[in-house]
Amino acid sequence: RINMIRIETEGGKIGLGKPVFARIAAEQAVKFSDRILLTDPKGKPVKIGVSGRESLKYIEVSEIKSNNTINLKLHIMIKFGTSIENLSRELSNAIRQEALKMTGVKIPNIIIHITAVKSKRTAKRNLEVMC
Repeated sequence: RINMIRIETEGGKIGLGKPVFARIAAEQAVKFSDRILLTDPKGKPVKIGVSGRESLKYIEVSEIKSNNTINLKLHIMIKFGTSIENLSRELSNAIRQEALKMTGVKIPNIIIHITAVKSKRTAKRNLEVMC
């Protein structure tokens, strides 16, 4: 059973499944594939599936009932030489804009968990950036 998030918008109340937001985030992350790879929480690269349900395996979606929003957490491997600050800002803005456009829902917090840095070898990391 899909956990529904109840959101109140200007148009009324709607229920959206967590996979909707996970899929939006995954689709936006793919646009940055020249600089990142999506990973599972342990840092293993994942293959992007077509369903939002699959995306929930590596993108965490949590509901914040008090202010009628959601938060996201993505796990990524970043390519060596990529600016963490710029990438985090660009990726989080892309996800926010697409989610707002498609669902009308604002996402105040996106956590980008950097699990590794990839160059000739992969160096494990455990760094979280809140955007």
